[in-house]
Amino acid sequence: MAKSVSWQIVAIGALVAGWICADPILSFTFGFNRFPYFLTAVLAGLVVLIAALALNGPRLYRHKDLSLLVFIVAASQFSGVGIGSLDVLDVSSVGLFALWLFIAATESRAPVQISPIMFAALGLMFLAVLALINRPPIGGLIAISEKFALFFAVVALLRRRPLIEHTTYALIAASVFSSLVAIGQTVVFWVWGILWTTGIGESQAMGYLKPTPFGVMPRSTAFFPNPAGLNDYLLFCAGLVLFAIANAKSATWKWFYILAFLLNCAGITLTWSASSLSGLALVMLLFIYFNRPALTIHYTAAIGFVLIVCYWSGLLEFMYRLMKNYASSSGEVRLRLLELAMEVLDRQALIGMGVQNFANASGNLFQEGIFTVAYPVHNAFGQMATELGVFGALIYLGIVTFIIARVIRVLRLPNVPEKWIFKGYLLGLLPLIIHMFSEPMAYEGTLWLLFGIIEGSALIVLRPLRAVSVRKPEARVAALNLGR
Repeated sequence: MAKSVSWQIVAIGALVAGWICADPILSFTFGFNRFPYFLTAVLAGLVVLIAALALNGPRLYRHKDLSLLVFIVAASQFSGVGIGSLDVLDVSSVGLFALWLFIAATESRAPVQISPIMFAALGLMFLAVLALINRPPIGGLIAISEKFALFFAVVALLRRRPLIEHTTYALIAASVFSSLVAIGQTVVFWVWGILWTTGIGESQAMGYLKPTPFGVMPRSTAFFPNPAGLNDYLLFCAGLVLFAIANAKSATWKWFYILAFLLNCAGITLTWSASSLSGLALVMLLFIYFNRPALTIHYTAAIGFVLIVCYWSGLLEFMYRLMKNYASSSGEVRLRLLELAMEVLDRQALIGMGVQNFANASGNLFQEGIFTVAYPVHNAFGQMATELGVFGALIYLGIVTFIIARVIRVLRLPNVPEKWIFKGYLLGLLPLIIHMFSEPMAYEGTLWLLFGIIEGSALIVLRPLRAVSVRKPEARVAALNLGR
C-alpha cells in the first residue's frame, strides 16, 4: 500500500514537473511571452477550483442561486485577466448563462424572472444587427450580447428575498479584496520598484505612472483592465459600505465595515484620478443627507460654514491646485473624440457605425509611447450614439433612467427591511453615472452586473405589489357578481 502511494506521488510530481518545463514552449507557441508561467498559474487555479467544487458540490448545488451569484461577483474582480480579447468575466458570463439555462430546464416549475429592461436590450441588439451594414467587427456584436446575457442571468437568479442581502455582502467582500490588491500594487512599486499589472505589457504599464504629491506613482488597477474599472466598482461599493456601517447589527460588524470603507477609500485614492476622488467626496457628502434627511438644514449650514472657513484660510485653493495636478492631458483626447463623434453622427445618425466600429469609421489614432491606440468615444451615451445611432443612445438613456426610477420606487415603499441596501444602490449609482460622461463604459461587464443585481433585487421587493394589482380586477368582478 505504501509503495503504491509513493508511486502515485512520484507520478503526480513528474506530471507537474513536465508541465512546468513545457510551459515556456507552449507560452511562446500561443504568444503568452508577456506572462512567465501564465499557463501554469491558470492550470493551478483550475485545479483548485475543480477541487473546491468537488468537495463542496452537494452544498453548492443546494444553494446554487447564491453560489452562482457569488461566483459572478468574484469573477468580475478579474475582468482584466484574460487571453486575447477574452477575459475571466467574459467566460464567466457565458458560463453563468449556460448554467442558468440548465437550472431553468431542470426546474421547469420555477418561475422565470424577466425584467422590462430585456425588451430594451433586444431593441439595442436589433440596432446592432442593423448596423452590420457598416461592417463592424463581429466580436463587438458578441461582446454586447454577452453583457445582456449576463444581465438576464443575474436577474433570473435573484429570485429569493434573502439573496438581496447575501449578494450585497458578496459585493462588499469583493471590494475589500480588490482594494487590498490595489494597495499591494502600490507597496510592490514603492518597495521594489516593480510595476505589477495584469493584461498589459510592461511598456504599456509605464503609461500608468503618474506624478503625485508622493512622487511618481503607478495608478492601481487591481485585476481590472484599467484604473477606471477599479474606480467604478469601488465607488459603487463605497455607498453600500457606508449604509452597512449605519445599519450594522453588532459592534464587530460595524468595525469591519469601517475598515472596509477605509480600504475602499485607499483603493480609490491609489488610482490617482481626480474624477474618482471627486466622486468619493460626493458619496461621503450625500451619505449624511441620505442617512438622516431630517437634519438636512443642519448639515447644509455646517457645510456652508466649513466652505467659508476653507475659502478664507486658502485651503480651498490648495485643494483645487492639488486636484488639478491629478488631472492629466487626457481631457484633450476626450474633447477630440467628441468632435470625431459629432462628425460620425453627421454621417450615420440613425443607424450608427456598429458596435466597436467607431475607430474604423473615424480613423482616430493616438500615440502612446511605441503603441498606436484607437479609442472609442469616452462617454457612454456618446458611445452608444456613434455605434448604434440616436435611437440606440435614447434606449440606453432609458435603461439608465429606468434603473434609477426602480431604486427610488423601492425607497418610497414603507416597511422594506432592505431599504438601507437600496439607499446604498442609489448612492453608488450617482458617481457611476457621472463617470459615464467621461468613460466608454456603455457595455462594461461590471456595470451590467451591477445593473442586474439592482434590477433583480427591485423585482423581488416589488413582486407583492404586482401580485396585488393582478388580483384586484378579479376581486372587483367577484364583488359585482355577488351584488347581482
